[in-house]
Amino acid sequence: MPHQILLSMSNAVAGRELEYSDWYDNVHLPQIVRVPGVISAQRYVYDNATLDADDPSPRQYLAIYEIDGDPQTVVRAILDGMQSGLITGSDAITHASTWAFRTITPVMFES
Repeated sequence: MPHQILLSMSNAVAGRELEYSDWYDNVHLPQIVRVPGVISAQRYVYDNATLDADDPSPRQYLAIYEIDGDPQTVVRAILDGMQSGLITGSDAITHASTWAFRTITPVMFES
């Protein structure tokens, strides 16, 4: 099965951006990449360079998790980790949304 991705968009609580970033980089990402099936994780910040300047992103941060295997199985493992305390949260994060995507076409173009 080709690699799949999970996208997670969120914001930091106003005035707590440093705390949010420290938790995300030093706690959350290391915990998530230990979940079976999670291959890698990368974080991005919105830079206001959009194709549609009239529709800015409501979320400032994006994390992309590359996974190997069934997205539902990996998401279930992440949720189980959160319930058991193996994956810890932070009250410095707000407005988080996560989506799983599976590949529907092979790679057609590579540079």
